[in-house]
Amino acid sequence: MRIPIRCLAVGLTLCVAAWGSRLDAAAGTSTVATSGQPAYIAPGWPDGVDAVVNDPARTTGWNDWFSGWPSDVNHYGYQIGDMADLNRLVRALAAVQPGLRQIRLAPMQEPKGLGWVTSLPAGNDVPVMFSIGNQKTLDTWFQRQPGGTLGKLQFEATPVAVPPTLTIFVLNKAVDLQQLDIPDGINVSQGDCPRRFHLSNIVRENEPPQQRAQPKPVSEAQQLAIDQIEAFLKTEKVARDATDLGKLQGDWEIVECNRNGAAYPDELGGQTTFDGDTAIVRTTDGDRTDYRISLQPEESPKTIDWTMVHSGRRYVLHSIYELEGETLRFCSPAAFEAPSPPELATNPGDGRWLFVLKRRR
Repeated sequence: MRIPIRCLAVGLTLCVAAWGSRLDAAAGTSTVATSGQPAYIAPGWPDGVDAVVNDPARTTGWNDWFSGWPSDVNHYGYQIGDMADLNRLVRALAAVQPGLRQIRLAPMQEPKGLGWVTSLPAGNDVPVMFSIGNQKTLDTWFQRQPGGTLGKLQFEATPVAVPPTLTIFVLNKAVDLQQLDIPDGINVSQGDCPRRFHLSNIVRENEPPQQRAQPKPVSEAQQLAIDQIEAFLKTEKVARDATDLGKLQGDWEIVECNRNGAAYPDELGGQTTFDGDTAIVRTTDGDRTDYRISLQPEESPKTIDWTMVHSGRRYVLHSIYELEGETLRFCSPAAFEAPSPPELATNPGDGRWLFVLKRRR
């Protein structure tokens, strides 16, 4: 089924207050996939995205673009026959590697707006959307912004791309939350389709929050869906807390460190705080580094990727780990982007790091 859109490649003259100037800007929608035809898989997407984008249930795909912006986010619609189709999509999402994968539960029947100018018509009856950004596109775009600025916007680092995301519209007749099966490792929350960035890294985001507008009233059906989503998320949290990611949450301290097969006491006392998929690492000298983590506990040995942004560039440290009660052990290679170590050990000359952390109380 081909779904029409309300805006196709139109010219706009917009006054963008954040940019501090009046700009002649073009915006529009590009169709990036049609029903029954294989869709293009962009370089830079994680492995496994092909299986999601080219699932038989996928119909149309769209890219909402605006001149001057990276416009890297694609959205794909799906028509499912039953919950078996939806759970197949969820399993395909879970197989995408590496990095964050997320599901958003929307208390609506169908999608509406998808970005700057793209909106789907009422009655489209799409129960599931898949959205994905492209970090390589963002990296290239950011390098072209002098000093990390775009008009009056100041970016402290490269924005983080929208991760592979399924948005499920809970009020759609094809969706039954009680039959939704979500594997470990997928972040689940309430929300609509993601738009521009997962994390914009715009400096103004650190300013004191402005007073928010009063929320719009919701219908009785929407409130029922919100209640169902909250109950579902509560149940999921109980299950997630039993996973390795759930067990990591909180504060940890380095009690042992080895490198090149020998003790390395300089790192002792350093602290790491895990909050969701974020890890904040603090040294005893007061230095702080923020990472996004991605765990693959099903692998042997278990793997954990630490992703950081520095001077506008992304770096990934591929590590392995072992979690036993209040003790976390992980081993990292000598450098970012190097393969993960084959074992939890470090030997003379290998440059690897082996850390032992204990939970702080």
